[in-house]
Amino acid sequence: MVKSARQRFPFRKVFDGSPLKGKPLRNPGQSLDDALNRVFEVELLPYVLFPGFFWILALFEWVARWKGMPRSPELYAIVAVALSVWSAWRLSRLHRVIRDAKLGRDGERAVGLYLEGLR
Repeated sequence: MVKSARQRFPFRKVFDGSPLKGKPLRNPGQSLDDALNRVFEVELLPYVLFPGFFWILALFEWVARWKGMPRSPELYAIVAVALSVWSAWRLSRLHRVIRDAKLGRDGERAVGLYLEGLR
């Protein structure tokens, strides 16, 4: 029979609570880091994945046609090109948002480091 940790090591205290008394302080630029992560995950990823998905479908169709199977890869290729152009346009607009958020984050970190030195 296996004994529990409390029975095996009665001299060890089992700690069940958190050592933090209050909420931890936020790091300088943490809100902008969160905003950048949100931009990458929510806004940037679809503009990369959707055209990529259609490029893969078009590639499969072209390979099937090359092997002699009756296929029509033109439709997938047209959709892939259209989505790629649209995504490139949207990504160019997101580039400005990302650049500004990174600049703000770095500024907040620099101010935080400077203020920490004065403390």
